[in-house]
Amino acid sequence: MMQQDTLANTPVPSEAEAPAYVHPDDVRAMLGRVLEALRDDHALDAVYGDLDVVLGPFPPVPSEVVEFTSRLRRVLPQLVTIVRKRADGQPTASASALAGRAELVMGEGVPGDPSSARGHLRRLGLAVQDLLELVDTDGP
Repeated sequence: MMQQDTLANTPVPSEAEAPAYVHPDDVRAMLGRVLEALRDDHALDAVYGDLDVVLGPFPPVPSEVVEFTSRLRRVLPQLVTIVRKRADGQPTASASALAGRAELVMGEGVPGDPSSARGHLRRLGLAVQDLLELVDTDGP
C-alpha cells in the first residue's frame, strides 16, 4: 500500500518506484507545492508558534521539550531541502552554511538531561528560524 504525503496530499512512491532522475523544474514545482501546503494548512503558523515558545524568554518545561523537539525535527529537513533545491542545488554561501548547520543539529542525538535537552531544542529552533527567514518571505 502506498503512503500518502500529508503536506502535498499526493501518494509517496516506495523506493522501488522512485524515479532515478527528476527534472529540476519538477523539483521546483514540488517544493512550491510543499511550501504552499505549509502556508495553506497553517502549518507555518504552528511552526512560528513553536518558535515563540522555544526561543522565548520562558523556555518550555521539561515535559514539553520532547514534543517541541519532535515537531521541529519534522519540519527542519523539509526546510533544508527547500533551501538547497530552491537555487537549483546551488544555494548562496550563507544559505548553504545555514543548511549545513541545520543538518549538524539534526544529526545530534537528543540529550538525556533536561538542561542539555533544552539547549538542543533551542539550537533546533534557531536553525528552523534561520531557514524560515530564507524560505518564507511573507514572514509570521
